[in-house]
Amino acid sequence: MMATALVATSSSKADIRLVLEPSPQSYSNSCQSYGLAYLLGTAPNSPFSVSNPMELRVLEKDIRAKIEATALSQGISPTKHSVWKQAISEYTSKAYTFREQAFGDKNLVAAKVEELTGVSTAGALPVAISSVITPRPVMVSFKRVGANKYVSGHIVVVLGTDAGRNEKLGFLMLNEAVIGPDNTKIACNPSDPSPEKGDSRYRAITSVEKDYELTSNSVIWLEKN
Repeated sequence: MMATALVATSSSKADIRLVLEPSPQSYSNSCQSYGLAYLLGTAPNSPFSVSNPMELRVLEKDIRAKIEATALSQGISPTKHSVWKQAISEYTSKAYTFREQAFGDKNLVAAKVEELTGVSTAGALPVAISSVITPRPVMVSFKRVGANKYVSGHIVVVLGTDAGRNEKLGFLMLNEAVIGPDNTKIACNPSDPSPEKGDSRYRAITSVEKDYELTSNSVIWLEKN
């Protein structure tokens, strides 16, 4: 299986603590910053590498600040993907490029995720192993994952796919905004004008999910220049 073969060859810097003991996103509107921080912090030989959830939190806040400053300078919303692209370019001094590709349906999305992450049978191994062996995690937007509904879409880190014979396509994901004890609260709102701290609202979970709805059929990743 592809995932098994990658155990010995992956050069990813992802630390198992990032998926076994993940922290939620910092604020109720920072899913994109969390995702970009994870992609940047776990990239092979990244100068921005992170080794634990607290280091990821610091990087997430730095990227969020850069996104907000970029959006302000352009006079547009920080939810615009063009803002994320410029912010990553400037934050990394053009060392990394924000890439996004749209597809016609979710099966093509899954094919791209498999191509980039190298993981297509995530359920065949323990989640923790499948999560840290991927050489290139990606980001995908969901409007629902299980019971968690997202107002205007929610960026999630995706680490691979899982589709057994005659089974529904699943995504191995690190969801940083799973509704906490107060399930009346709306999970993640990138347009939230008064964001709350994520620790008081969410928990983060790494799991294979097969009950979901995509916001759009696109995949986001970072490339080293």
